[in-house]
Amino acid sequence: RGHVTVLISFLQNLQLRLNAMQRAEETYKQLKNDFMSQECNAAIRLLRFQSKLEKQELKAPVFEFANSLNDDPYSAHLILPVVAPTSVEETSWVGQPLNTTLARLLAIPHGERHADQLRREFRVSEKRFAHLRLIGLALQGDCWSEIEKMSKAKRLPINLETLIKVCVDCNHFEEAQSLVPRLPVERRVRFWLMCGQIEQAIQAAVREKSDSDLRLIQEHVGKGNDAMYSRIAALRQQIRV
Repeated sequence: RGHVTVLISFLQNLQLRLNAMQRAEETYKQLKNDFMSQECNAAIRLLRFQSKLEKQELKAPVFEFANSLNDDPYSAHLILPVVAPTSVEETSWVGQPLNTTLARLLAIPHGERHADQLRREFRVSEKRFAHLRLIGLALQGDCWSEIEKMSKAKRLPINLETLIKVCVDCNHFEEAQSLVPRLPVERRVRFWLMCGQIEQAIQAAVREKSDSDLRLIQEHVGKGNDAMYSRIAALRQQIRV
């Protein structure tokens, strides 16, 4: 019964959502399901917070997470910025996940105060908040100074792979390329490819005499580029000898 109430809550307007979530919270309390009760309570608080943002007509960039923040660091994208969002999309907040809300707030000049309030209320970890801050800065096209500062820190709040991927997702390719040489050698080929630097990827694979990396590059190039495909095939043959 409680699960059905939760599903209904996301299909109707704000007040109906809040009412449904409150009923769900009470149901879970009666069932002594503390985890789901707390989740419902958190959802209620987030909806109310987002409602205030909409009343203020706060405008922010629109994007989608390509995957979970905890997914494989070698996957192609972290975020997918929405091209030419409508004004309605830019001022819509209600119903968005906490991570998306935070990143969008961190992408606008006057959003820091709201984001910090949300971070404290939902006990967002320092590492995750740094990650979302980076995404916010990237969305507004001002991420390099923050990335450079993060990359030089003794203890990186975010791994280099993530820094590179955020740069790539927001079309900061030069910045991304400057970070790739700092990766361990066995990880560089994938990220050179991500930056569109096929020649650099080939050189890295040949230096390491890595047939698996050359195969990866060959698959990336495809048979449509016959000359490059054949060249990589020849290099693979050489390192096998």
